[in-house]
Amino acid sequence: MGIRAARPEDARSIARVHINSWRTTYAGVVPADHLSGLSYPKGVIYWEGILTKAPATTATFVAETSDAGVVGFVRGGPERDGHQFYRAEIYAIYLLEGFQRRGLGRLLIAALTRRFAEDGLGSMLVWVLEDNPAARGFYEALGGEELGRKTITIGGRDLTEVSYGWRDVESLRE
Repeated sequence: MGIRAARPEDARSIARVHINSWRTTYAGVVPADHLSGLSYPKGVIYWEGILTKAPATTATFVAETSDAGVVGFVRGGPERDGHQFYRAEIYAIYLLEGFQRRGLGRLLIAALTRRFAEDGLGSMLVWVLEDNPAARGFYEALGGEELGRKTITIGGRDLTEVSYGWRDVESLRE
C-alpha cells in the first residue's frame, strides 16, 4: 500500500472510490434515490476537471495497493468559508469499505497536512455528516475538536454537518 499525489489519469479510479464510498457510507442517511443516481461518467468528468484545473493551492492524494489500485483519496486546500482561525480544510476523504480501519486514512491525512505545512497552513478543519459515527470517531481519534454545526441539503433531505478542527496539524504529519 502506498500514498502518492493524484494524477489526471486517476480520475476514473477516484470517481469509482468516491461513488462507491458514498453508497456504502451514507446508506440510510442520504436518500436512496440520490445514492442510486450517482453517475460514474459524471464522476469521471468531475474528477478530470479537479485534477487538471484545480488551483495550485489545493491537493489530492490517493491510497493504492498493487492488487486493487486506487482504494482511497483525500482532497484539501485553503479553508473555504473564511474562518478566522482555521486556515486549511479537508474537502473530502474516502476509502473503499474493505480498506477502512487499516491506517490508510491516517496516511492520507499525513500526506495532506505535510502539503499544508509547505503552503504555510498550520491549522485545519473538516465538515462531516453528524450521522456518520465512523468518520466522527476517526476525527476524534486524531485529536479533532468539535467546532460547530450547520445544515446542508442532499437529495432533498436536510442533514446536519459537524465540523472538527485542529489548531496545529504538525502531529498529523507523521
